[in-house]
Amino acid sequence: MTEQELLRLVGTIGEIDAPIMNQVRERWDSLTKPPHSLGKLEDVVVRLGGIQGSIEPSVSKRTVLCFAADHGVVAEGVSPSQQVVTAEMVRNFLDGGAAISVLSECCSCDLKVFNAGMVHQVEDSRIIQNPVSSGTGNMMREKAMTRDMTFQALSIGYNAAVREIDEGRNLLLCGEMGVGNTTSASAIYAAVTGIDPARITGTGAGLPPARVQHKVDVIRKALALHNPDPADPVAILCAVGGFELAAMCGVMLAGAVKSCAVMVDGFISGASALLAMLFHPRVKEYLIFSHQSGEEGYQEVCRHFAIDPLVNLNMCLGEGTGAVMVLPLIDNALSCYYKMATFAEAGVTEIDV
Repeated sequence: MTEQELLRLVGTIGEIDAPIMNQVRERWDSLTKPPHSLGKLEDVVVRLGGIQGSIEPSVSKRTVLCFAADHGVVAEGVSPSQQVVTAEMVRNFLDGGAAISVLSECCSCDLKVFNAGMVHQVEDSRIIQNPVSSGTGNMMREKAMTRDMTFQALSIGYNAAVREIDEGRNLLLCGEMGVGNTTSASAIYAAVTGIDPARITGTGAGLPPARVQHKVDVIRKALALHNPDPADPVAILCAVGGFELAAMCGVMLAGAVKSCAVMVDGFISGASALLAMLFHPRVKEYLIFSHQSGEEGYQEVCRHFAIDPLVNLNMCLGEGTGAVMVLPLIDNALSCYYKMATFAEAGVTEIDV
């Protein structure tokens, strides 16, 4: 997909269906409970109705799209892991041994894993091969990606999402794997918000606290070198992004174009969500932020953009695990929506409001 084609499609994103949302709220208010007593669970069903344009929303057909890629900035010592771990964990995903594999099976959620640009290749028919390159450039020395690479990575996610939606999926979830990608995500947050990297950079996948300041310094140098426009998502991705972050952004854009809800996981996919919202502000209406990441500074970002995640489990694993973890809550909310009796059906006197 060319840059012009993608931007044209993004320009077609419409508002979610407000009249349908009102009808879903009326259904909730007719049930045998105080108004809005199920809180965010009512809200998410209302929004699903608006996204799907139906008073009978469903998330029964769902897929985790998990993108794996490597980051050149690892050469600066920002991660405790070697890049080979990206490929090793991908094998673990495929073999069912990772948290995202276990949770996806528990929650009846398909899991599809993509090579978006790993350094170490995994030769396995179960992985979808769409590598842009063998890892990004080192953001502290050069741009992470060229403009063409950025749109290639965006297209990987966009096209993957369109295939799933065209096959009848009604909920997509974003996941990732990539050593060094918390550095990229922190840099994106800092570039978009202007927040000091020291307030949005943490230990990631186990970086010793004593080395976090070095990680902060790397991010500051990268941002000073490239100085991306905070309103330009493509410039930010080119400067400090990653192939998997761009691919997740593409999924979110496709969800908004095709009227399909997309579940955002945590810190890393949250960075992709901010970029997707920069492409078009209406994208936010199609995103469900699953959990309040335990990563440093994520809460501040959520306040900055009026994001209200469903739960706070102090999780910071990534892979899409937080998004899958909250699926049973949404399933339970939908069960109440469909199966609870109305005041009239139950012969209960309605609350006088």
